Amino acid sequence: MKERPIIFSTPMVKAILEGRKTMTRRIFRNPYHPSLCAEPCDCSPTEGLIEVEFQNDLIAFNAKLIEKMKNDRRWIHCPYGAPGDRFWVRETFFHTGSEEYLNKLTRKPYFYKATISDLDRLSIEEFMLEHGIKWKPSLYMPKDAHRICLEITKIRFERLSDISENDAKLEGSCSSDEDLSMDQRMGNYNNPSNRVYGDIRLGFKRLWKSIYGDDSWDANPWVWVIEFEKIV
Repeated sequence: MKERPIIFSTPMVKAILEGRKTMTRRIFRNPYHPSLCAEPCDCSPTEGLIEVEFQNDLIAFNAKLIEKMKNDRRWIHCPYGAPGDRFWVRETFFHTGSEEYLNKLTRKPYFYKATISDLDRLSIEEFMLEHGIKWKPSLYMPKDAHRICLEITKIRFERLSDISENDAKLEGSCSSDEDLSMDQRMGNYNNPSNRVYGDIRLGFKRLWKSIYGDDSWDANPWVWVIEFEKIV
């Protein structure tokens, strides 16, 4: 079992803690990895290899890949691990700078932006101002500061736009109704069978574009689909 860090935004950390997020998509950046083989062999590292099913149109990615596509299954290296491996979550945080000030829940000198409630916000911001502390980006979280551990249960890959409504929900996405006018909302309510706006999948699309840019959805990249369960 391997442990790797993984970054989640504050809204997604909240979704994980609330049990609404059990899946994440990450861009599949190298579809013709040199470890692509019919089975684990001497020419490729065995660590992190998973068996996956390829869709037919993946063959069109590269001419060299066609030579390897004699069957519809291959072993390929996944940089995020394999089922049974774990992630420790990096999130936006700050360090109090002293063992005198501990988080009541974790008993560590760290506080996390995802769980600062409105009632606590004023006192926390006063504390930060008084001590010259700022929120630190999740990228800089040391392993000692983490509080969430996830175990990978399944991995596959697919085109980004192939995400289903149910998977969008498992991604922690919410309905995009909040972006709609009252007339549009009423139209959705009156004609649910013709619903175009406000679905959870559209909410995920909006979230993806906010992270990767406006053109990222139309690019429709291949993505790793990683399912997980929260351990701690």
